[in-house]
Amino acid sequence: MIMKLLKRLSIFTILCIFIMTASSSAQIPVVDDYQASLGRVYTLDTTFDSERYARFTADGNTIHARGYFKDCVVTGFFISSQNLRNIRSEFAINSDGSFSASFSGTPSEKNAYAVISFEDGNAMAYRVEYTPGTGWFFGDNGLSARTAAALEHYFTASLTVSENYVSGSLDPREIKETRENLLEIVSQVTAGIDGDYQKARALSIWVADNIVYDRDARDNEVDEETISVSNTLKRGRSVCIGIANTYGALLEAAGLKVLNIKGGVISPAEGVPYELLADKTLIHEWVAFWYEDESRWVYADPTWDMRGFYQYGEYNYKPSIIKHFDISPLALSFDHRGDRAELRQYFGQQEAVNEPHVSTSITTTVPSAPTQTTTTSPSVPTQTTTNPPTEPAQAETSPPPVSEQEENPPPTDSSTVTETEPVTEITTSANPSDKIPSETTEPQEPTIVPVISSDKNESGFVVYLVVGAVLLLAAVLSFFVVKFKIKK
Repeated sequence: MIMKLLKRLSIFTILCIFIMTASSSAQIPVVDDYQASLGRVYTLDTTFDSERYARFTADGNTIHARGYFKDCVVTGFFISSQNLRNIRSEFAINSDGSFSASFSGTPSEKNAYAVISFEDGNAMAYRVEYTPGTGWFFGDNGLSARTAAALEHYFTASLTVSENYVSGSLDPREIKETRENLLEIVSQVTAGIDGDYQKARALSIWVADNIVYDRDARDNEVDEETISVSNTLKRGRSVCIGIANTYGALLEAAGLKVLNIKGGVISPAEGVPYELLADKTLIHEWVAFWYEDESRWVYADPTWDMRGFYQYGEYNYKPSIIKHFDISPLALSFDHRGDRAELRQYFGQQEAVNEPHVSTSITTTVPSAPTQTTTTSPSVPTQTTTNPPTEPAQAETSPPPVSEQEENPPPTDSSTVTETEPVTEITTSANPSDKIPSETTEPQEPTIVPVISSDKNESGFVVYLVVGAVLLLAAVLSFFVVKFKIKK
């Protein structure tokens, strides 16, 4: 009887040792095939906007951060990951309003998020990778080059298609009134603001603050009326295509060259993580405008900056957080992939909007423009030649005539545009009942994991060692007792 119990105890002890060893080894960071395929970048500029930016620098097990956010109070910087060990951190607000910080830690996972927190409860998170021995780095998945290539080979929408984006019914009177409305909004929002870049920033903030994401339309039906500029301004809500159309039309009204970018975004909740961003993503649309002073394209996605939404027939307004205006190509590639760029002529031919405009009365109510203040900002990091895409070959400051390009030609690479892509060709009949594929493209911020004390992690590791040693000793004793009984 005793021998059977001892044998069972020995087997149980060996199983416990195996389980303890497996669980302990599972906490050691490993590099999978996907991470090994990433390019390694050790400095990340979140944006090139001097009023809202951060620069992260990876240095072994430490990430340093500095930056400035106008009208926002930064309260902290940390790395969000499970079971961080050896944690050390520093944070300071400087006299000029900028912040500087550093955070050290070794995770139990291969990736994490560098997080900037704000006083109002909002936060900005950026993916960061980790490998044992070398430490933290930012992964380059190559999608920034793919998006840049789409801008270099953009397509031009016909005048009819462009007008259909302004009015879902192609009503001439509605098109005229909407264009007048756009010009009036630009006049109000950009009053007293000098420079194309500064005007584009103010318009991006206005869109994010005054338009909300239409979840009801997303979950039920999106038609040509839903995504029209006219409908978006009248109702103050739309899905990403309508929001991008509205912002693009405002930029064109301000005299800028604009491209609408179609592509995909990540959504962990929908089973589309970062690892599948290159191939399997949800449909999305945002814009890029040409900044002549610096000869580069500027990315902007007001849809992912807005926090307000419309759901169950009710408006829910929330303060926006401007993260995606002039976002750097690398930061954009963490959650966006561009497949196709399209020049839409909301005002006919884009050159025409540079002519002097006399303000006329409008039939729709224009929300009041946000108050603009001037603040001296600390210097923003300058770009390197590898960051923004180069100017397209088609034009320098203005697009070529429509006759020189195809009207809505098919993409040259069919693999980059899915069959469920939002409408790119709209017939002249413009039936509002025509359904556009549904989308789920609201901001998909990762779940932020609170920082766990390193003391707790180290004590847990000690407990593993003690328990393992006890079990090992019990197994050895059981073995000798059984051997002694057998001889006896």
